[in-house]
Amino acid sequence: MVEEAERNTGQTPGVTLEDAGYPDEATLEWMEETGHDVLMPLQEHPQEAAREDPFASKCFIRDEERDVLICPAGRELSYRGTYRAGAGTYRRYSATGCKGCQFYRQCVPSGKGNRRIQVSVVAKQRERMLERIRSPEGRRLYGRRQESIEPVFGHVKANLGFRRFVTWGLRGATADCALLWLACNVAKCAARARGTGGSLSSSLRRLSGHLWRPWRPTRCPVLCWLARANAF
Repeated sequence: MVEEAERNTGQTPGVTLEDAGYPDEATLEWMEETGHDVLMPLQEHPQEAAREDPFASKCFIRDEERDVLICPAGRELSYRGTYRAGAGTYRRYSATGCKGCQFYRQCVPSGKGNRRIQVSVVAKQRERMLERIRSPEGRRLYGRRQESIEPVFGHVKANLGFRRFVTWGLRGATADCALLWLACNVAKCAARARGTGGSLSSSLRRLSGHLWRPWRPTRCPVLCWLARANAF
């Protein structure tokens, strides 16, 4: 999507804001390779996200030089291999002799075998993304995601029932859009007027200086009347 936007506009975005549906392994690797600055929320595995005890997998320390994980009790989990599950690739680590540890029941609630942990091959990228999006600057930037146009399209399709154009040709579709967005903006003005105790006419006057005019209203009686009434 980012590369297509670059081809269409000839510009590179400073920061790209994505939703929770994009942080897969391929996207994180692409970010690492291209150096694009992307912010997107990450989701933990449900079972691990629910664990807050000292033996949750996020509490294990990774020794990258020896490629081992160190548990809170000081035992080491060695690398056992790489495998693929679903849309991701993981490195498996497991310990030996866990049953002799005094924290065994806390660390392995099932009481079966030794402790094993799966680490995503993009774990470093995920950690950096979490740090970035939890920072004050990251929260400020991602807050602009709320300004997305997507909720407006969802509103007109789901709530207003606008799922197809009713006129022919580009000019007809332009007129359809003009009336649709005019109705949406007038409804917003009315809601704001009710909430602030103001009048609809004053809200429309403020709106008139901000609406884009990509069409010529002279051929549409409704738009001509609205133009004379200074509604847009």
